[in-house]
Amino acid sequence: MNKQDIVIVVICLLLLFGWMKTNTPKPRPPPGPGVEQNDKAAGADDTAATDDPASDAADQAAAGDDSKTPVITAVNGTPPAPAADVSPFADMYRDLPAADSVRLFDEDTFVIVVNPNVGGIEQILLLGFPGEEGAEELWVGDPAYPMLQVQPQKNWEFSNPIIDSVGSDHVTFSRLIYETGLILQQTIRTNPERPYGIITEIKFRNTLARQVNVERLMINCGTMLPLATSRGFMGAGGIDQRIDLKRSDKDGPKTMIVDKIAKLKKKVADDIETWDLDWMAVQNKYFTTIVSPQGGFEGCELRAETLPGAEKNRYVMQGYAFLREIEIAGGASEGVEIDCFAGPKRYSLLKELDDNEKSVMQFDLFLFFHFGLMEWISLMIFNGMLLFKSWTGSYGLAIVCLTIVIRTLFWPVTYKSTVFSKKLQKIQPEAKEIREKYKEDPQRMQKMTFDLYRKHKINPLSGCLPVFLQIPVFFALFNVLRSAIELRQEGFLWAADLSKPDTIDIGFPLNPLAILMGLSMMLQQKMMPTSVDPAQQKMMMFMSLFFVFLLYTMPSGLTLYWTVNQVVSMFQYWVTHKIIKDDAPPLVETAKA
Repeated sequence: MNKQDIVIVVICLLLLFGWMKTNTPKPRPPPGPGVEQNDKAAGADDTAATDDPASDAADQAAAGDDSKTPVITAVNGTPPAPAADVSPFADMYRDLPAADSVRLFDEDTFVIVVNPNVGGIEQILLLGFPGEEGAEELWVGDPAYPMLQVQPQKNWEFSNPIIDSVGSDHVTFSRLIYETGLILQQTIRTNPERPYGIITEIKFRNTLARQVNVERLMINCGTMLPLATSRGFMGAGGIDQRIDLKRSDKDGPKTMIVDKIAKLKKKVADDIETWDLDWMAVQNKYFTTIVSPQGGFEGCELRAETLPGAEKNRYVMQGYAFLREIEIAGGASEGVEIDCFAGPKRYSLLKELDDNEKSVMQFDLFLFFHFGLMEWISLMIFNGMLLFKSWTGSYGLAIVCLTIVIRTLFWPVTYKSTVFSKKLQKIQPEAKEIREKYKEDPQRMQKMTFDLYRKHKINPLSGCLPVFLQIPVFFALFNVLRSAIELRQEGFLWAADLSKPDTIDIGFPLNPLAILMGLSMMLQQKMMPTSVDPAQQKMMMFMSLFFVFLLYTMPSGLTLYWTVNQVVSMFQYWVTHKIIKDDAPPLVETAKA
């Protein structure tokens, strides 16, 4: 073959490849929103393997996504609709413009900002509550995570909405869900019968001739950002962000704090996805959204995402829950109504709800356990604080008066405890002699010590009784003063906010109430009868310093109570000392010592 033949062959091959490139049919893309069924007729054989929705559903199930994704299933063996927009209303929803946000008003409580394009509440303005860090307004929620939104999962694509009805207290809008034959209509309205109440109705219209079931439909029950509030030592000042889950088979809710949610183990996450719930409460320290659907929830999913640019352990927290299966007959409409409270954690409001939602106040908490008696004690203290506030006009003075009254009520038992301490101090020389004499015989030493107590008519338990009686009251006060929204941004003396430490900035954070509390503890230890053992005296001094450290970052309402409690306790001891006419030095001389 000569050079001329080679050139001709190359040119022919290039022409052949060019013709093949330009005339080979391109792969048909999968049908998208607005593609009519008859447009798919051509090339049906080429796309049959990829356009079968039953096959797609099987693939999703195999991948493990069916537990978190709304599933549309066939009934009685009838296959679901083809993967195309077969709704006769498709043209009505095609090429709609985006809708404007709608504001719903309740003139006394809140303003709700609804975004029909995403089908949820972007934010809620709570009227009458100043914002954080000097802001004039307080907003709850986050536009990035719309509340009461039907979650747009990967196999659902929505059209823009048609606004069916709108007013100052409600909005109704509908959106087509492409390739399902379903139209989703949502109504969000204020509840005139309940302050801070919201009712949303989720209704599916089935435009197909066959029944369609919607399973595992997930909605957003609320989003909470952290407040600029005090956590205190190890969170003892109150948990800022948490989610309460009221299980249908339990009397009280299960609490999940944000730190635990952020590090939720897969086993726990899988477990809570199976819980039957009556309601979910997404909350920070003083505000909450409580969502309760007809028929309850069928599992939930909790999330905590680190705030962009925030320091460690500051999250945006969200709660999602799954509605029970909705069965929609061909040509019919079915749905569910969801009741919601979105407002302050004020006991007078929460107690009016139907299913123990007041438990989010945690007035019944004793350490890490819940007791009905604790709630009763906490409510007595809480109502007492409100009563003194109505008389004095100040929550700070109310705490002072409440502390004085409680200490006065406990004076009889503290008086007996003081008398016991005095008697115990007098017999210390004899008790020490017994310990030294029978140190090699513990049983004999114990018997002789109890004989000594009987001789002087001393009951060892009488010294413990006042402490045991006051412990529940102390924890009840703790529950009230760290949780009551009434103390938020209420000032007293130099404390600008009783829900935060009483910090005075002098180049470093100085909290005078915590320091005064520590000094009062040290003075009390010098007044009261104690052992002359230097080691024990050092230990008591260490305890005073530890309490200063413990309460230094606590809300000033708590440190105010503790400081006043110590001062009143010293006064009571001085009066008791005068009554029993003991030969101990008086208060002034003791203080000088």
